[in-house]
Amino acid sequence: MEAAAKKGLFREDLYFRLGGAIVAIPPLRERSRDIMALARRFLGDLGGGGRLALGPAAERTLILEALEACAGNQTRAAERLGISRRTMVSRLAELGIGRKRGPMTRAALTATSRG
Repeated sequence: MEAAAKKGLFREDLYFRLGGAIVAIPPLRERSRDIMALARRFLGDLGGGGRLALGPAAERTLILEALEACAGNQTRAAERLGISRRTMVSRLAELGIGRKRGPMTRAALTATSRG
């Protein structure tokens, strides 16, 4: 922004006022827990009722990330995703993700889904 202000593409007085309050926000890729909440919020603002339709690959990735973050605990992973445990079990079956019990890594979860 500083370069844009010097080139006259951004108001200098505004640049210096904004410089007084610096807020560091990590990129969304580092805050995967926030993705579903943000998507629901945006959909709610658009009148979507907070419902989010994902493709199978995106849904699989979110479920695997949630299971990994919850050490394979399906109930906690379902809560994290904002779905019921019954829905989680159904999605696991639909996506061919194994339902092994106990702590699991993404590699272990992916391996169980391949048979």
